[in-house]
Amino acid sequence: MKRVFIMLLALCMAVSVSIVPSAASAAGYVSSANYTIEKVDRSFYDSTGSLKLSQYFDKVVLTDSSDNANKINELITRESDEFLADAQRNIDMVVEYPPYYGPYVNYATAKVTNNSDGILSIKMTTDWHMGGVYNTNVYGLNYNLNTGEELKLTDVFSLSAGEIEDYLKSQTIEYMNSDLDRGWWNDDFQNAWNTVNSKTLDEFDYYIQGDNIFICYPEYELGPGAIGHVVIQSPIIRDEE
Repeated sequence: MKRVFIMLLALCMAVSVSIVPSAASAAGYVSSANYTIEKVDRSFYDSTGSLKLSQYFDKVVLTDSSDNANKINELITRESDEFLADAQRNIDMVVEYPPYYGPYVNYATAKVTNNSDGILSIKMTTDWHMGGVYNTNVYGLNYNLNTGEELKLTDVFSLSAGEIEDYLKSQTIEYMNSDLDRGWWNDDFQNAWNTVNSKTLDEFDYYIQGDNIFICYPEYELGPGAIGHVVIQSPIIRDEE
């Protein structure tokens, strides 16, 4: 297995990486999308006009007139609806237990990190504080502009699904092993290495920027809250065109 990933690393260093899905040769190929970012706001102000709960979702909206753009907009709207599903319950809690210092927060901000080569990738950063611990996490929303569907990593890497899964695991474990003092879970109850190795390809969270994939792990998945969320930058491996 070590020999395989040494070969992959050598390939990555030797090849100029290009993130181009296999649909690139098809007629009517779409490379990038026009978009806006709309703030779906469910914040709460008290009777004096003071902000007590900052609660919203930054929704990327494609403005192109096409079926695929509409399909992606529907997928992103589902993400927004899911994120704000408990908005009213949060407001009710703030009414009953108002914050003493500044507003509580529950929001997701969006940054488009890739909008080329037929791939739309969005880095979502969430902040949550309803009293007690303040949590911040990062995850990705990734779409194929030429199918209107969620992006498949087999469209990005020149590797099989199994090889991509092994690669993401090896990149994570290498990162963890390089900083053993960080405090990764390492006991019989919870073990970060076991958590990574038990993942399937579909369970990896990520976003894409340039020639790199950023693997995202939420707070508490690989270690205690003190280490925060984890984002691991790794090169995308593709064959020469």
